[in-house]
Amino acid sequence: RRILVLPQSAAAAPTPTTRLLRRQHDLTAAFIDYIGLINAAPGDRRARWELIGEYTRSLKNLAKDLQIPVFAIAQLGRQAEQSLGGELQLSHLRESGNIEQDANVVMLMSCPHENGVTDWTRLDIHVAKNREGRTGHVLLGREADYSRLNHLGWTPAGA
Repeated sequence: RRILVLPQSAAAAPTPTTRLLRRQHDLTAAFIDYIGLINAAPGDRRARWELIGEYTRSLKNLAKDLQIPVFAIAQLGRQAEQSLGGELQLSHLRESGNIEQDANVVMLMSCPHENGVTDWTRLDIHVAKNREGRTGHVLLGREADYSRLNHLGWTPAGA
């Protein structure tokens, strides 16, 4: 089983690279790091949201064609830092409209905050969108010395 992490140079046009690697090496997943690095071709005057939309649609089609999961890393906007209660939302994604529309699953990751202090030993994964399953929060414990995560619990949305 092989996993692909596309370098910055290939991330602008992942489809040809990924198709080739799928054929040659039985690729089972692809990771795009990250959507915000996409640039328009010289002379292309489309708005940024149009570029992101075209890119996310191509990633979705790539996943369908190759029948592999494609993970795309995206950045949260600054408004996420000021959110009430510290809860991350889909709207906190930069260029979120197209990302949210095209994604089957959206997971928002953060370290929990209590009384203004960040707990770096835990990681909260908010499954904010899941077309084929449940949404909610997964809490993981971080063992930084070993780069290991341990499952601490699951809280379904609305619980």
